[in-house]
Amino acid sequence: MTTLGALVHRPGLDLRFLTDTDEERYGDRPVDGVVQPELPLDEFLRRRETAVDRDLLRFLLVLVSPALLDQAAGRVEELLGRLADLDVAGVILRAGSPPDRWIAAGERCGLPLLVVADDGPWTSAAVHAAILDERRRHEDSDALRDMQRELVRPDGLPRLLELLARHLDGYAVLVDRSGRPHSGRPRVPDGLLRHVRDDVRRVADGQISSASVSYRGDHVHVLAIGEQRRSPVLVVGGGDPFTPEARRLVTDAARLIGTRWRLDELTRRQARVEEVDLRNREAVLHFLMTGQLSAARRTAGALRPELADMVRVHVAEGPKKARDRLVARCVEATDDRAWVVRCPLYAQHVIVLAPVSASQSREDPFTRALQELVPRRGDVCVGVGLPVPLADTGTGWEQAYHALAVARNSADRFARFNPQESLAGLLGPDGRRWALAKLRPLLRHRPDRPQDPGAAELTETLRSWLSFSSGVARVLKIHRNTLASRLRRIEGLLGCDLTDLATQTEVHLALRLVGSPEDEDAKEITLDALLATDHVRHWAKNQLQPLVDQDSPLLLDTLRCWLDSDANLKTAATSLGISVPGLRKRLVRIEGLLERSLLGAPSVRYDLWIALHVHDRH
Repeated sequence: MTTLGALVHRPGLDLRFLTDTDEERYGDRPVDGVVQPELPLDEFLRRRETAVDRDLLRFLLVLVSPALLDQAAGRVEELLGRLADLDVAGVILRAGSPPDRWIAAGERCGLPLLVVADDGPWTSAAVHAAILDERRRHEDSDALRDMQRELVRPDGLPRLLELLARHLDGYAVLVDRSGRPHSGRPRVPDGLLRHVRDDVRRVADGQISSASVSYRGDHVHVLAIGEQRRSPVLVVGGGDPFTPEARRLVTDAARLIGTRWRLDELTRRQARVEEVDLRNREAVLHFLMTGQLSAARRTAGALRPELADMVRVHVAEGPKKARDRLVARCVEATDDRAWVVRCPLYAQHVIVLAPVSASQSREDPFTRALQELVPRRGDVCVGVGLPVPLADTGTGWEQAYHALAVARNSADRFARFNPQESLAGLLGPDGRRWALAKLRPLLRHRPDRPQDPGAAELTETLRSWLSFSSGVARVLKIHRNTLASRLRRIEGLLGCDLTDLATQTEVHLALRLVGSPEDEDAKEITLDALLATDHVRHWAKNQLQPLVDQDSPLLLDTLRCWLDSDANLKTAATSLGISVPGLRKRLVRIEGLLERSLLGAPSVRYDLWIALHVHDRH
């Protein structure tokens, strides 16, 4: 709304306060119009002091002529007091030198008095026109302020266009140089964009800065929102001609819309860069998991930091929706010197490959930094593996994942991998020869067509599938149908059923034992014979000792039933006569006792199957 101060400072109106102090006191008083009484002030006020008409004078300027001043000479303070009670904006005196009693009465009543130099017949019209012009200017400023507030909202661009269209009582749309709309509110008339296509192209090419056209009675304005040739063009229109105020508003709005469009464009580019970085980091992890160290080092060297020869794998777990924040916290905690990547298998996991030097102890700085992250984030837990050569990153990942299963259910929400003797290291040369015999058809496979996977690719697919189950498609970056086709091919080569847990266990052990098929001759030996040694029996006892030491055989029997059911929760729960959630709770307890992951992948189920098999035989 217009104010007294704005009118007083308006050039050409010659309006001023009677006293210098009034501008400071009353300059911000709002003004909504002007009224010039033709009746004596007493009669005029009597008609306006009724309940119905009382608000009609609120925020109005009362223009008083010299004749009315003379009629009210003896009742100045009473009349000004009644005007003040009606909340008028002020009184304009059309006299060169008003009596002192008016000035004193205005002071006592708290009513601003102004004087206008021109005493002609058009004074009221001039004041009224000035009020309207100031009001339009304020409305334009208000509209611009509204748009500035919308500028920073997440959906700022469409809201800016919607707000501009509403102020113009028309439509506003952004189009590219070919005339294709990007965003607009509300829908533009059919055929309009075809009609202005040439104007849009000329504005987009910089030949002209704007164009005005007519279309089916609408007045349409086309103008640029930026100097870049890739910037879209703003098309606005409506049924009424554009006033000078509307043109100024459109021009100012175009700058805001251009700013927001460039911001959105930068955001989109940043998102694309981050997506490329994400994919490249996942590719590095994929290269490491599949033994392609040279490719992993080249890619990591371009992205930074470089990969160390020895690494310790950490897995941090937090809410899915907060993983980006967790990544940032991990990067900050490790001072951007560790390789941080979003886990391709689990949406709530972040993997950190921290460099390990020969001089670093168990308490390396990266592990300490990530451990300190946990108390500050109550919904975060961290599992830590042992130092491993870069080529054994997959092993380090499994270790950290097993530690995470412990951390998830511990008070500290932080755990380290507790190493145990490996079965593969106990089986010796006989175990290696058994593995070669077991996997010989797969290891010597030659594809019929060049595009079909060979022995190495099928072997890696099998190894990854046994570790990560159905989630391996995301790890290997292949379609699930491709994965299913490869598994069927492997089953055909090995003559086995990979849905059977016993078969999975044998193949998993063979893959851990086998090297190159040309290294040694394969030896036909059964798995039972291979496992019939004191070393293996001792290993099996150590694996199951935390369960055997329990007062009740409940957990050991639960584990046996679950493994006999091919690790199927529903089947095992039915056999045990309990619910699936009840079985899951028992298995979580077993995870805590064994300090290994059972339910998730990678899982220790294969080692436990062998340990139970050996335990039950002896």
